[in-house]
Amino acid sequence: MTQKTSKTLTRGLFHNTQLRQQYTENDDSTSDDSIEIPPRLPLQETPKSSSMAIEFAFVGRFKRDCKSKFKTLNWGACLLAGHKAGHFQRITTGHSLRSFYNRHRKSKK
Repeated sequence: MTQKTSKTLTRGLFHNTQLRQQYTENDDSTSDDSIEIPPRLPLQETPKSSSMAIEFAFVGRFKRDCKSKFKTLNWGACLLAGHKAGHFQRITTGHSLRSFYNRHRKSKK
């Protein structure tokens, strides 16, 4: 061990000892009675198949409308429109929306 490492280690141990003393002096109670348990948070439900079907249909309509105007679908624009319509709560990027759509489409075949 080098001298610099040894010096740093010694300073760290000294600092930890000081902190331990400081917090044990400030700690009036040693029991766990003062610890408050936070309330349970509700778990988010996974999307139901009916909402997935609605989202899938939304992408299909958006894709059909975009294909009539442009050559390719802008997945980011589709995601923004879906968010405004209250869809795709768990999807945050256009790339993940495309993956969701393609995976769902392949599973339907």
